[in-house]
Amino acid sequence: MFIVGDPKQSIYRFRRAEPQVFIAAQAFVRDGLGGDLLACDHTRRNSVAVISAVNSVMLEAQANDGYDSFRTHTSGSDTPGAVVRLPQIARPADDAATATATPTALDGWRDSLTTPRELLDETLRSVEARQAAAWIAAQIAGGLKASDVMVLSRKRAGLMPLQNELRALQIAGQIREKTELIDCCEVLDIVALLDVLVSPQHDLSLARALRSPLFGLSDAALVQIALAQGNSKVPWFDLLQKSELLAPEIRAPGLI
Repeated sequence: MFIVGDPKQSIYRFRRAEPQVFIAAQAFVRDGLGGDLLACDHTRRNSVAVISAVNSVMLEAQANDGYDSFRTHTSGSDTPGAVVRLPQIARPADDAATATATPTALDGWRDSLTTPRELLDETLRSVEARQAAAWIAAQIAGGLKASDVMVLSRKRAGLMPLQNELRALQIAGQIREKTELIDCCEVLDIVALLDVLVSPQHDLSLARALRSPLFGLSDAALVQIALAQGNSKVPWFDLLQKSELLAPEIRAPGLI
């Protein structure tokens, strides 16, 4: 029997992860089966700076929070790396009062049709996102490629404000979809295109492919194709071959 595992990576409770399982497995192999317990504290995946930060945090947790079974890690990476920390966003002193306060007639009621509700957590999250976006913008201005930036967040709720702040700074950003890959818009666009190549008479699939970023036709262009079809049963694919019936936008090179 050979068991491999890392309790520090057992972090997803919704997937039934439980660090205590590793302790039980160790005791079962070592005490129940008379096996050996081997530990690897050396890595080549992380830079020296990252490992140093991990050691610092984990040793502090071991000293102050009762976390045990941690041993100092080492790295064989030849990349020095870097770890930086942005200033902590200060929380208001009257959090409890703000959270429990109930508006009264004297305070004035919020018009929900014109004034959005402001929650303390959302406000702090927006400030944190603005700070992180400004730091990313400074790195990009210094020569870093935007495509080389990956942002990890404990909760998905923190990524949307960051994306909005990045867009305000003219920096493109994309959040990974929660949907399955087959249900993503990009995949459905490709599937629609393949459907048209196999069955050219499928007008709906062709309309989706034409409207997608693959071809970038506007709604007005799609309406023009539909009007050109009229009451006839000629597939859109055949209409696209008759360029004299279509507007210049649809006759653009690469489409026909």
